[in-house]
Amino acid sequence: GGVYVQDSTCIDLVGQTLVYLNTATSQGGGVAANSGAVVALTGGVSVQINTAELGGGVYLGSTAHMGGAGVPPVHMSILSNSATYGGGIYLTGAGTSANLNNYIIEGNSALTAGGGVAVRFGASFELDRSNDLPCQDPPRCATLRANVLRSGNLGSALFVDSGAEAELYQVVVEFNNHSNDAAASRIFAADGTDTRLHLEGVQLWENRGAYLISATNSATVTAGFLSAAQNYWPIDPNDPLDVFGATASSGGTVSLNSSILVDTRGYGGAVTDDCLLVDDETGLGVSSTRMVGADPMFVDVGSGNLHLRAGSPAVDYCDTFVFQPVDLLDIDLDARGLDLPSTPNILGSYDLGIDESLLDTGLFADGFESGDTSAW
Repeated sequence: GGVYVQDSTCIDLVGQTLVYLNTATSQGGGVAANSGAVVALTGGVSVQINTAELGGGVYLGSTAHMGGAGVPPVHMSILSNSATYGGGIYLTGAGTSANLNNYIIEGNSALTAGGGVAVRFGASFELDRSNDLPCQDPPRCATLRANVLRSGNLGSALFVDSGAEAELYQVVVEFNNHSNDAAASRIFAADGTDTRLHLEGVQLWENRGAYLISATNSATVTAGFLSAAQNYWPIDPNDPLDVFGATASSGGTVSLNSSILVDTRGYGGAVTDDCLLVDDETGLGVSSTRMVGADPMFVDVGSGNLHLRAGSPAVDYCDTFVFQPVDLLDIDLDARGLDLPSTPNILGSYDLGIDESLLDTGLFADGFESGDTSAW
């Protein structure tokens, strides 16, 4: 397609490089790397409107690696690419990896699986917000947005299978969709033995699908500090249904922890939980750490601001005895576990969801965020 790298060589794409309007019959419409090659992206590189069978934007295989971070004032972007698998990025094979900071993966499409990203056959993928660099539009520094599956149901945002693993930290996931009417469509889908998906500090807002998360055929999904709201499945666009929070089947497991999941209508299969605030607990076992039907008091759910207002019941609610976070920072890179003196701890000092609130009660307690003077 656009760029091909192999045999342990390296290419460094820098600055405002645009890899644009290329087509490959097989691998990597924009960038393809094989056989231990390294792709380094720095600055504001954009891989845009490319097409291939595997990895419309980027293909990584045979121990290839991609890394890099967006540098202010621009993000790195994988935009509007298309493929059969992995519309934006496709990774395959043990030893193949990508570690991406401050990337926007947006508007990509796949025919079969992984509208945004597909991670397969032992490969590993990580997307997070950089701890070292500011970004253009916080907290949307690392984003999976408006990716689409054109048919099938396996991961409009991300698909991981066959012993591969994917990790997301401080990522905003929004407007991902299935263009078909697949009854079991998933935003995140993990499948197969030794397949692992880890989600931490992830916001899910305004996605369209039947399930937010699924694990099948012995795959494992572990999630902590999620905030999810206004995710629907528009079988009838005039009367959309709330999504199911998660489903696990055929030996797959999902563990949900320290999270806020509203606008959801239950759970299915081997789904376990600790410290949740939910609308509907159907399908979950008995738990003494769960709140049902409480208002999480998001700052502005209509605009996708799922930070917590002062007085939220999610503040100082949980501990880390069941779920130990890998990354001890929230979506704003604030330290988790801040204990607000005015708020009684329910189980511990950790707030539920993406945001560790820094707002104490008292005069101007909401930091002017809500625009509602009643909190004063």
